[in-house]
Amino acid sequence: QKQHQQQVAEPMSVSASVLTSASVVSASVATARTNADGTGIGFDIDGIEEGSDEPRSGADKRWWSSSQSSSSSSSFKYYGPLLLVLVLIAIVVGVTVPLVSSSSRGTDGDVDADVNGGNTGSSGGAASNGTGTPVASPGSEAAAAEVQREFELYILNLLDPFYHSDTDTEAEIDDVFGDPTSPQSLALDWIVTKDDYSQSAYMYLNSMNADCVEGNFGADADDIVLQRYVLAVLFYSTDGTNWDDALGFLSADTAECEWNVYDNTAESLVGVVECGNTIGMEIDTDATSAPPPTEEGPSDPCSRDDGAVAYSPIRSLVMPRNGLLGAIPSELGLLTNLTVLDLSQNVLASTIPSQLGRISQSLERLHLEENGLTGSLPPELFAGAITLQKLTISSNGLTGRLPTSLGDCESLQRLSIPANQISGSIPTEIGRLSKLESMVFWTNKITGSIPTELGNCHSLHTYSSPDNAMTGPLPTELGRLKNLTIVFAYENMHSGQIPSELGNLPTLEVFNVAINNLSGTLPTEIGRISSLRRFRYFDNKGISGTVPSEITSLPLVEDIWFQNTQLGGSLPSVFHPESSISSIRAGNSAFTGTVPNEVWLLPNLEVLEIINTTVGGGPIPDVLPKGNNAGVMRDLILAENGFSGTLPSSIGAFVGLTNLLLQDNSFIGDVPSEIGNLRSLQELHIQENGFDSVPPGICNLRNASDGGVLETYISD
Repeated sequence: QKQHQQQVAEPMSVSASVLTSASVVSASVATARTNADGTGIGFDIDGIEEGSDEPRSGADKRWWSSSQSSSSSSSFKYYGPLLLVLVLIAIVVGVTVPLVSSSSRGTDGDVDADVNGGNTGSSGGAASNGTGTPVASPGSEAAAAEVQREFELYILNLLDPFYHSDTDTEAEIDDVFGDPTSPQSLALDWIVTKDDYSQSAYMYLNSMNADCVEGNFGADADDIVLQRYVLAVLFYSTDGTNWDDALGFLSADTAECEWNVYDNTAESLVGVVECGNTIGMEIDTDATSAPPPTEEGPSDPCSRDDGAVAYSPIRSLVMPRNGLLGAIPSELGLLTNLTVLDLSQNVLASTIPSQLGRISQSLERLHLEENGLTGSLPPELFAGAITLQKLTISSNGLTGRLPTSLGDCESLQRLSIPANQISGSIPTEIGRLSKLESMVFWTNKITGSIPTELGNCHSLHTYSSPDNAMTGPLPTELGRLKNLTIVFAYENMHSGQIPSELGNLPTLEVFNVAINNLSGTLPTEIGRISSLRRFRYFDNKGISGTVPSEITSLPLVEDIWFQNTQLGGSLPSVFHPESSISSIRAGNSAFTGTVPNEVWLLPNLEVLEIINTTVGGGPIPDVLPKGNNAGVMRDLILAENGFSGTLPSSIGAFVGLTNLLLQDNSFIGDVPSEIGNLRSLQELHIQENGFDSVPPGICNLRNASDGGVLETYISD
């Protein structure tokens, strides 16, 4: 095969037809095969035997091989003489036809010499029509077609193992290329007919000494051709002609590692971002054979041309937000050196190919978020994926269960699959991920409980599972996660108590278990978490008792939300001197008594919301807001309680108020004129009280946010 490729790559001589005929014979011998029953020879070009109505199947169905060891000696006995006769005929035709053609031209040869500068032909085997216009030689066209056909068969032979995998979901090779408009057929056609780089690599490297190419350097044309084929399939599978940026894809004379552009917004490359170290021979894209001899003697067949482009395996393919439309091609599984694949924020609408499992042992980051992907997560993607560090597939339409093979991803740090439709429970194998730092899967259909094995993920700092259908208690093993910073488990159906073991978490900042079925009292051990900023447990109607002062006196706590619980007693009055509390919500709870003065004096309080309780029992204290509190308070909502007496004039000091809702209480007297100072007010509700009068200017207040009229409710 290599000898033949060297011949057809050299300039055509007068005996071009001899080489053409010989190549036809050579191709016939190379593709000849004995039928399964040993009765004759068929030609395995289209996957269907000559004389047979059905394609062969299984391992016996192969497109091409460079030699055919299965041909029997008896076959050669019958066909050997015939092949010898064909060779002799080819030699005779090759010698006589050029002579007859030369004699018939007469003096035209001199014209050709003048026009072509003394050359009567061209390297491509073209002749002249006497006017200087080259005319293709039939022999050269046949030779070129034969080389092109051999190149195509060479590529198909490379792809044969991939398309003939035992995996049921992979199509047979003739099914893949049977449709000329398929991405695979279009990619093959581009490689064979247009891709100068692949063709040069094939001709050049196959002409090199085999020991040099494969032994010393470890690579041949296979790597380059396969790599470019995969990228071409990606291009045609995702409507590449309409990408936001072509990224240099399908540049026929450029190495695929240069198919990228610089994104000024992201300040990084997009496309084929990174390739590995050079492997194998550097390629001179203008060469079709090994370097010629020099004056010092024969050239070193393993020499490197500094001006050539080298083969490098693709390591990073990053193409986010580029308008990719279509399907993720399974052929990406052929990029076995790929470490980063980012196809996020496109319009991909397909399943995730199981063939990506072929790159699971090299892949480090996989980003497929914000597409239209469907189907389940293929277990093959994670089986043996010991290098995978980040997996983000959020905002798609994935279904099915989380595969247990996730437990193989021993290097996994980030698992992010929110906003899908994944169901089933969290596999217990998740406890084998000792390096897992972030686990995010909100807004799915996850059921079952939080596995106790999660307590083995000692690196975990973020756990987020809100808006699912999870049940069971919050495991006490959470208290073993010393790096845990954020817990979002709201909007589920968890039951039981809030574990006191949470007090062992020195770095916990956010703990949100609102809207569940939790019960019991709030553990005082929470007061040991000095880093805690948000502790939300509202809408758990089974939580009862009082609010421990150990929690309200934490220095960094920003909000205290008790609404829709059975918490009762007096409102908290013990706070840290430098309290960070910005909001207190106590609606629909069992609190009684009055609002302590300490609440009104909180320096950072923005929202005080007490709705539908028995809090009140007297007037609002006439306490002037402390320091900058006057401008901080935004919402004062005291509706549907038992407040009485007159409204203090100091309420006008809260100049930052946007919402003042005091309806359905027992206030009396005059509405203080100082309310006219509340220039940011958007809503005022004072109906269903016993006020005697309203200051004349109250209806002239304007909505400062949009210049509109203040929404005011004065009477019932």
